[in-house]
Amino acid sequence: MKKIISVILAAIMMLSVMTIAVSAASKPLNLTIVTDIHYSAPYSQGPVVGSTDENPWGHVISNGKLVWESEAIFDEFLVQVAANKPDYLVLTGDNCDTGHPDSMAGFVERMEAFEASTGVPVITLIGNHELYFEGFEPDEWKAAVWNLGYDLANAIDPDSCSFTVDIGDDYRLFMIDSNRFDNDDVEWIDAQVQKANEDGKKIISCTHHPIFAHYLIQDIAHASLVNKDLPLADKWIEWGIRFNFTGHTHELDIAEFKNDNGILYEIVGGALTTYPMAYRTVQFTDKYVNIDTKYIDKIDTTKLPTGYADEALYLLNSNLKAYAKKMFIEGMVLDVGYYVNANYLIAQAKLDEEKDAVVCAALRKVIPLVREAIYGPLHGEGSLSEIAKEFNITIPESNYKSLMHVAANVYVAHCAGDEFYPPYSLEIQTAAKGLGATLSYALKDVSAEEYTAILTWAIEKFNLGDKIPVDIATYAGSAIKRAEGIEIVIGYAIIPLIDDFACDRAPSDIKTSLANYGSSGTGIMTLWEKFTNFILKILSYLTMFFNMFKTR
Repeated sequence: MKKIISVILAAIMMLSVMTIAVSAASKPLNLTIVTDIHYSAPYSQGPVVGSTDENPWGHVISNGKLVWESEAIFDEFLVQVAANKPDYLVLTGDNCDTGHPDSMAGFVERMEAFEASTGVPVITLIGNHELYFEGFEPDEWKAAVWNLGYDLANAIDPDSCSFTVDIGDDYRLFMIDSNRFDNDDVEWIDAQVQKANEDGKKIISCTHHPIFAHYLIQDIAHASLVNKDLPLADKWIEWGIRFNFTGHTHELDIAEFKNDNGILYEIVGGALTTYPMAYRTVQFTDKYVNIDTKYIDKIDTTKLPTGYADEALYLLNSNLKAYAKKMFIEGMVLDVGYYVNANYLIAQAKLDEEKDAVVCAALRKVIPLVREAIYGPLHGEGSLSEIAKEFNITIPESNYKSLMHVAANVYVAHCAGDEFYPPYSLEIQTAAKGLGATLSYALKDVSAEEYTAILTWAIEKFNLGDKIPVDIATYAGSAIKRAEGIEIVIGYAIIPLIDDFACDRAPSDIKTSLANYGSSGTGIMTLWEKFTNFILKILSYLTMFFNMFKTR
């Protein structure tokens, strides 16, 4: 009996020691991180303009942002966060759609009331949209949102809106103004990194704009980045920062950047008021950073303005996600229509009307035909499919309305995260063959000189020399080799660009665990992610194999 009691006591002592060891570990830090709320008081007050029985989606605006619904979405988000009660609520910019005084007042009022009622500190960063309307100088912005982070700051940059805040016991949050970022900002961050190291703090950073390209198209265009002329990802790793939370591009995406000195994870948070209306919950433990994605799936429709067509209002009440997706797709179709304009493209490309006269003249001949092809019907009488047959191209049958709607659906899937459209999927095959038909149609009356000039300019402008040697432009300029030239452009440039954009790679954009400071610098992949990647590869190869025989 004594031996049994001794064993039980020993077991109790071991459990006690284990409990003490576990309790000695750092308490997890729980954050809710949201970006691109785009709250708009003027739109939210209504009435809705453009939604009619003939066109229920006529009230769509750029990017398909749900600005008419932004107040209701914002309020539902705050209800969800209050129920979850994180340690901190962090906002990474574009909190308002513009710096309109009514929007700013409504935003600050809501956030201060949230802090007071929940006890959850709010830390907010400026985006680029707050600068629209009348703009904000740094001191004006700080005064407007002083109680939303600056009141907690241990360092504030006098020349920008950047500041640092201690969160939890172990971390210092760097809220970095990416609107005016230059070498002066690098010097200020340098000093703050040194101070954080002296204080024994691990650094988490937030910027509104991403600091490195997550896919090839973004890399070529340098679109939406903080500063394309500064190697910021390398600098972040040099500073010892492993995690940067960002927004601006309205996409759920997690990417990693590696060099010989370490690894940087950049987590893009989507946009609260565009499909799929998401935000992040992030838990920092001793070993891992656990990232999950939450969604707004309902709103109080009694808060909406008047003026919706019945079909739009029905979908808002019955399926908010479907409504948001429809608006996002229509918004993208609207946006591309604005950009596919010869004069706009010539101005944006900074072409000289005299020096680049051949290219300018060719663009004015080609772009209207491109617009006609991508916005016209995909199938049926007078469709792009009929045009394609003239050039021996067969566009797969589908229910898509136009080539533009195919592209918009792929883009929407990309923004929703964990997208998977392999090269042999219906969408990518339709996009590639539709684009081939579009280019063939638009370039059919273009001279060899004009064709060569356009292709040479595009290769140099978008740094495609590693994909398409410049001398191929001359080869493709021959009217006899026109079809082969288009095939080369699509096969060696367009398809790789689309694949990089439309097929996501690990880590998961939606739910993942990343190695925290002190853990392996190579990151980890969950068992589910490994399994999912394996299955996706198998499906990709099976699809490819099937299509090889289907097209024979």
